[in-house]
Amino acid sequence: MSGKTSFVMYTRYAEPFNILNGDDVKRLITAIFAYVERGDVPNFGSNASLNMAFAVVRADLDRDAAKWEESKARMSAGGKKGMSARWGNDDKPT
Repeated sequence: MSGKTSFVMYTRYAEPFNILNGDDVKRLITAIFAYVERGDVPNFGSNASLNMAFAVVRADLDRDAAKWEESKARMSAGGKKGMSARWGNDDKPT
């Protein structure tokens, strides 16, 4: 997902995580990392609890990634504008 090296894990995930057994929590966390790092969508088959938990987390990951991309674009545009004002081809003396 766009080269990000971190993501937010919200405390509201505790309830769906607590429903899962230890092996399923491990599978879920591994799937979350694979999704964030490579965009891999897991296939949990008919495991409704894992599918539900991942859907909750994925919605937040997607929303947060979109917000990050928007923020990154704004910062880039601002940086370009600042550099243009400093080094651009205006006729003002320095």
